[in-house]
Amino acid sequence: MKVCLAQINTTPGDFSGNLEKVQLGVEAASKAHADLVVFPELTLPGYLSQDLIYNPDFIERNLQALQEVVEMSGHCNPNLHIVIGYIGKNTGIGKPFTNLAGVVNKGSLTHLYQKQLLPFYDVFDELRYFEPGNELTMFNIGSVKVGLAICEDLWNDKGSDDYRYADNPLEKYRAAGVDVLVSINSSPFVHGKCQQRLDHIAPGSIDGPAIVYVNQCGGQDELVFDGQSFVAKKGAVHYLCSNIFNDSYDVVEIFDETPATPDEVKTETVSLADMYKSQGSARLCLLRVAVWIARLSVSSPVTRWVPKMSMRSACRPSSAVHIQEMMRSYYMKTLVVGTTKCQLSMNRWCKA
Repeated sequence: MKVCLAQINTTPGDFSGNLEKVQLGVEAASKAHADLVVFPELTLPGYLSQDLIYNPDFIERNLQALQEVVEMSGHCNPNLHIVIGYIGKNTGIGKPFTNLAGVVNKGSLTHLYQKQLLPFYDVFDELRYFEPGNELTMFNIGSVKVGLAICEDLWNDKGSDDYRYADNPLEKYRAAGVDVLVSINSSPFVHGKCQQRLDHIAPGSIDGPAIVYVNQCGGQDELVFDGQSFVAKKGAVHYLCSNIFNDSYDVVEIFDETPATPDEVKTETVSLADMYKSQGSARLCLLRVAVWIARLSVSSPVTRWVPKMSMRSACRPSSAVHIQEMMRSYYMKTLVVGTTKCQLSMNRWCKA
């Protein structure tokens, strides 16, 4: 069974831009004769849309984008199943929206999964918007039984006595006997996060399903997403995507008994910086500024201005692209005065 890990950099509110990336992923998966292409959490609206989702036009555009993916699937390899993230409307009691993963095949939306574990700590506030689900979603690709999960669903135990969920979707899927568990994610980077993901999630594949974990890459306001999507089976990493700065569409044979040799897991900021040197010193400085601001939680003009700008402008056509360009321009203007201070902060962090 071939799966395409569509690790992309989505932008909140940029529906046309996000759809273009989905189109590229579907084309790459079709060309490789993949059975499954998996995109990150909330692919179409973008993750961290925050209160924009209270705008009815935003939700409708998100659903229109989903319909475009459905139509797209009617013109690609008929054996290809597309797993895509989007926002649904909750028509019952509870919060007004749902965080969904949809399965699209042959011009139809065939299956839905509603995220069950909604984080409400640190930078996450999903319980503010979404109603949690309580049912598993399973479907077959040939003789392979596939289950769906979304990000936090695999993190029942946070490693803390005061933060454990009562529900455990991973164990339910293991009990249901799925062969492959697909998880779509928007998991932000912190020091050591990739190794933490591997240590926590890979053991779930011991005597259980192979786990396909697809994470987004790029930055959304103060958050940095490091990608590093992977496939785990038999308790070990079968494949690890090493591209963390650009969109990638790696195709992996899940049941190949000769696992791909993953590159070194990038767990430290200095490793990320070393990787980026080949792409130019200016972009390296941008990374350092972004990580410095996010790590130290500095109240700066950037962190004050960007959310306001996003809220005012994100609903205008192509506005997300304009926001990115303005952010890039703003960062470039701050490099001259901020690089020295940023370097000192980076050095202190890397030594910690």
